[in-house]
Amino acid sequence: MKKILYITFTLLALSACKNTSTSDKQEKEGITILQDSIKTLTSSNFENVVTDDPNPELVAIVKDALQKVDSLYKGEENWQYTYFSKDSIAKTTIKAGKFFNNQPYVVVHIDDRIIESLVEVYKIEKNRTFRKKLSYIDDFTYAVHDSVFDANGDGINDFNIDWWTTGAFGSSIIYIYLFDPKTEKFSTAYEFDNATFYPKEKIIRGVEAGFGGISGLYKMKWIGDKSDKTEDIEYIYPDYTTKGKTFIRTKTPSEYPERKEGELLKKVPEEYRDQKDWFLRYEEQGGELPFLELILKNRK
Repeated sequence: MKKILYITFTLLALSACKNTSTSDKQEKEGITILQDSIKTLTSSNFENVVTDDPNPELVAIVKDALQKVDSLYKGEENWQYTYFSKDSIAKTTIKAGKFFNNQPYVVVHIDDRIIESLVEVYKIEKNRTFRKKLSYIDDFTYAVHDSVFDANGDGINDFNIDWWTTGAFGSSIIYIYLFDPKTEKFSTAYEFDNATFYPKEKIIRGVEAGFGGISGLYKMKWIGDKSDKTEDIEYIYPDYTTKGKTFIRTKTPSEYPERKEGELLKKVPEEYRDQKDWFLRYEEQGGELPFLELILKNRK
């Protein structure tokens, strides 16, 4: 009996040592980070292909974030973890879940107002492997936001990055990356100004960037077999002859269009209720339409 117990104890000890050895080996080897052929988008150069090595500080923060995902993420849906990196003011937010194609992905968002801000998307694969699918660098230190939703109404989640410009006419710049479940790749970015997306209608409504009174409302539609193209539907501008109390609907963009160029409207259509306040901000200036005389003079 003693011999049997001794053998059993020995086998258990060997098994425990083997498991410990395997675990130690995995911890020592760490995670694997792979990268598809992707373009890095920047806020200053719309589709800049980054060939230089990225900022080493950001690279280190990303690696640390992915290691945290490897150790802390247990497959929950919409998991999120935020922390500040050591020896840095960078705020890092990690979001993980089955965001695309019902497969696990992680979004790493590093907000560092001194170095750069970085947003990257990785697919979580087997054997502690992370494959980079998308990368965005904000080198203007704007406040950058990201989200996951179906932008074009095809029933597939897409990725959104947006930031707010400063200056005389602040504007929300929105980048949409459409996701292709067959290739597991993101499209190049579609850029929109001050846009709201209505996936059930496959419609985009927004306000053009610019001064209130000059910038108009716009409506676009996703078209094509894959809903991966956009088509302009209409534009609506203040009618300068009534100081913006009536409006003119056109098929093409313009600055203070003439009535003969489009359709006269007595009020802003109800479908633009989400954009109406930003469009009518010129009313806060007493109804003064900026640069009206200059634009009409140059038109002649």
